Amino acid sequence: MGPSFDLSGLPNTWECIVQNKTDEKIDQQLKNEEPKRVNIKASELNFQIQLETLCIIENQVTIQKHRVNIKDPILSLIHPIKKLYLCKLSAFLFEKELELSNTFIKEQIQNNQKIVLHGVKTDKNLDGDQTRFFQRFKTCTPDGGWGCNGSIMDGIKILCHKSVMFQGVAIFEESDTDTPKPFTLSYQYSLIDQFGNDIYQSELIKEEVKYSSTDVNEVHFFKYKFKTFPKGIKVEEGQTICYQQQTSMEQYGYFQIEKL
Repeated sequence: MGPSFDLSGLPNTWECIVQNKTDEKIDQQLKNEEPKRVNIKASELNFQIQLETLCIIENQVTIQKHRVNIKDPILSLIHPIKKLYLCKLSAFLFEKELELSNTFIKEQIQNNQKIVLHGVKTDKNLDGDQTRFFQRFKTCTPDGGWGCNGSIMDGIKILCHKSVMFQGVAIFEESDTDTPKPFTLSYQYSLIDQFGNDIYQSELIKEEVKYSSTDVNEVHFFKYKFKTFPKGIKVEEGQTICYQQQTSMEQYGYFQIEKL
C-alpha cells in the first residue's frame, strides 16, 4: 500500500476475552474479566465488504450489489461491467474519481458504500477479437424473473442488420447451490428471411455444460459457446434468428446479495 498510506482510520485493533472451554463459570467470567487487546497488521486483513454500484451509461441507469475483498483492485469489480456493456468506465466515490488499479482498502472504501460509474460506449472490443456480447435486458431487478419448466423453453428473436455468426449465449448460474454442477443445455433455432419466410428449422440439440464459480461474473451469469457450432451459426444480413433454450438446472436466475 506504500509508506505514505494513512492506516489510522482502519479497524486494526480488536478486543476479545479469552475463555477456557472447561470453565463452568463462563457467564461470570464474561462479567468480571477485562477485554484483552489484540493488534492485527493491515497486511493481515482479509475481509470482504458489500458495495453498491450505480452505473450510468448514455442515460441508462442500473444498480447492482457486489461482495468484494478489500485487498482486491477496484478493476476486478469494474472489468466484468466494462465487458458486459462494451464501454469505458470511470468510478467515483463522493465525487472523487477512484484510481482503478488501487485496492479497495487503499482508496479507503468502506462497507455498504455506493460507487458511481460513468460509462461511454465504445466500438472497440475489450478482448481484442471480433466477438461481441449484447445484453438482453436494460436492467435486472431483484424481484424480476420468469419461469421455464417442463416443455416450456426460453427464447429470443434477433433481427440482424448485418451478417453475423451467432456463437453462444449467457446463462445465469444455478441459484440453489454453492457448488456448480454439470447440466444439459437443450436448444433449437430457426431462420427467417427479410420477407418473413421460414428458411431453416433445426432439430433439438443437446450439449453437456460444465462451469465453475470462477466463470460467473458479478451479474451472476457466465458465457457459453456452442459445442455443436464452434464457429457459430451463420445469420445473413436482413435475416432473423429465433433461438430457444432450456437447461436441466432446477433453479437459476438473477438475484440480490443479502446485506452482510
